[in-house]
Amino acid sequence: MTKKGIVFLPRFEYSKTIMDSVHGPIQLTELEYNLLQLPPLNRLHDIHHLGLTYLVYPAAKTSRFEHSLGVLHLANKMIYQILGSASLDGLKEAFNLNPNSEKFTENCYRIIQTVRLAALLHDVGHGPYSHVSEPILRKVLKNEEIEEAKDLFNCRSERDIPVHEYFSYKMITEKDSIIRKTIESYKINVEDVANLLIKKRAEDSTEILRKIISSQLDADRMDYLLRDSHATGLPFGLTDINRIIINIFIEKYSEKYQLIVHERALRAVEDILDARIKMHKSLYGHHLVCALEELLKMAIESMVEEGELKYEDFRPENFLKGEVDDTFIRFKLRKHQETHPEFKAFFDRRYIPVALIKRETDFDDFIEEIKRKSSIEPSDEEIADKFRRWLEELKSGMRKPMYPRPGAILLLSTIPFSPYAVKEEERILIGKKGSKPKDLLATSSYVRVLNEEARRTEIFRISFLIPNIQKKDIKEEDIRRVRDLLVDDIVKSSSD
Repeated sequence: MTKKGIVFLPRFEYSKTIMDSVHGPIQLTELEYNLLQLPPLNRLHDIHHLGLTYLVYPAAKTSRFEHSLGVLHLANKMIYQILGSASLDGLKEAFNLNPNSEKFTENCYRIIQTVRLAALLHDVGHGPYSHVSEPILRKVLKNEEIEEAKDLFNCRSERDIPVHEYFSYKMITEKDSIIRKTIESYKINVEDVANLLIKKRAEDSTEILRKIISSQLDADRMDYLLRDSHATGLPFGLTDINRIIINIFIEKYSEKYQLIVHERALRAVEDILDARIKMHKSLYGHHLVCALEELLKMAIESMVEEGELKYEDFRPENFLKGEVDDTFIRFKLRKHQETHPEFKAFFDRRYIPVALIKRETDFDDFIEEIKRKSSIEPSDEEIADKFRRWLEELKSGMRKPMYPRPGAILLLSTIPFSPYAVKEEERILIGKKGSKPKDLLATSSYVRVLNEEARRTEIFRISFLIPNIQKKDIKEEDIRRVRDLLVDDIVKSSSD
């Protein structure tokens, strides 16, 4: 209903309240609470949000369950802000909402509940240890699923498919899914919920709602920055997300309704992008986290090769039954490491990997060594390109480096990262009501500098371990020898 041009949005009748360590009380509708009772949602209690990061930052044991609740909470604030700040024409044209209609409350409820459900369920398809198992999930995709996922997420190749997001979509939409049946019992359209998780071109209203779930300034990123900072003690992610949320609005621009951030929140936007690059350097790209996660991928592949696991274990049908979580993998791994000492590090810190490249300065030193040993004088950019290709050849098995001792294992990570992607569908528009908005890069020289910094400090990590040899027993000359052999191999690869 309206009063003097003001639209009053309906408020939900909440069934339960859950206390969260980051956001405080999070209120749930009856439908949401019933979903949280199901096996696929309870499984998220035992999926570490930060993978193996707790082995470096001991308190980083937050789960996908609590993160999902946090995303729901922030998505709710965002959809209320968007609808509440829209003009009457904007409500009618963008969302087909007429405040003077008898069905206004019902239609508002449908939109808000749909957004809340998409937020709650967006990570239900994650494999064990979150992103660590993503390459394993990719291997269980069937040919028809690969084509469907490429279409739904606008991917050019199989490698680009965000598999856990596709699994979330499938777990919601499958005909016999317990998630689908629960949602439908409350007369909510399941396809409307699932469509907010994909990237396929859609009408304006869906595009706007999708940005709440997945965009440069979505509820997902806002929650994980706050939550990860809270869990690890790192301060970088403690940003002013509320200033951003209360300053988003929709307005018609270039013949379609767009989500815009008011210019008064520009500094908060810059801050959240700055926070992401710092968190990537300090947390997500931490050398030991990267090494252990690469080691876990090897361990899972090793267990599959020996029949202790099957690739089919990582299918979404099993996730729907609440199966295959972190405890399941850790139980298997404890037995496996008894006969595979290369995986002792997960249970005995004396055997953790040794880092060769763990900071940007290490990488710079590595590049200088390569340049000194090269027969020609390549540019830094050419060397970096050769380094990337060399890493890909090693990871794909095309190249086998030599080591000072038999059985040594090389652990390689490449983390390309940009705080602000400039794809058309992911742009952040900055402006004020009634004026033409501008792309963030045209507005903020600070973000342009951030992007340059991110490109300069692309995260490369190299570590190694020698089975049954404790880290303290690996001498400086061993480390130096490994570095020399790798440098020689990279120099050789450039002339192959």
